[in-house]
Amino acid sequence: MLDDRLTEQRNPRSRGVDRLSAAEIVALINDEDRTVAAAVGEEAAGIARAMDLARDAFCRGGRLIYVGAGTSGRLGVLDAAEMPPTYRTDPSMVVGVIAGGYDALVRAREGAEDDPRDGAREMDRLSVGADDSCSASPPPAPRPSCTGHCGMPVSGAPAPAFCCAPLRPRNSSPPMTWSSLPWSVPR
Repeated sequence: MLDDRLTEQRNPRSRGVDRLSAAEIVALINDEDRTVAAAVGEEAAGIARAMDLARDAFCRGGRLIYVGAGTSGRLGVLDAAEMPPTYRTDPSMVVGVIAGGYDALVRAREGAEDDPRDGAREMDRLSVGADDSCSASPPPAPRPSCTGHCGMPVSGAPAPAFCCAPLRPRNSSPPMTWSSLPWSVPR
């Protein structure tokens, strides 16, 4: 069965990329990159609200905890790792969590995101509470581990979600609202 998630679809603008010259590939990538900046600009108010939640968590002595699966999870872990050298933060101030743990960080592990108990256990291990802010980077069809990670209403921690496609559980319409900060997502 083909994967119907938007992020797993072939980009029709890059069909035939294997027949393009290096210069044409660079131009294509550059054109696609411009669409990202425009999409982020459309979500500026929501992103600023999520930043305010992180700031408020820091002011309460809490942490920013990135959670995600796959590439999104890896980018959260990477961003958390870069905070101490870039901004001189304490390493415990920003934490990155990826479904499937360290093994999934260094090697793609299909199915790592399919256990909601794994995500909940990790949040328990980190003692996530109301002073923290958990930033979710879920895939467009939320995976069980991410919903376990992001089951923050139990802990009381705000959980904004950053997405690159509308959140839709499989075979569902309309898009799912999965955030304490619902805002529109790029289409």
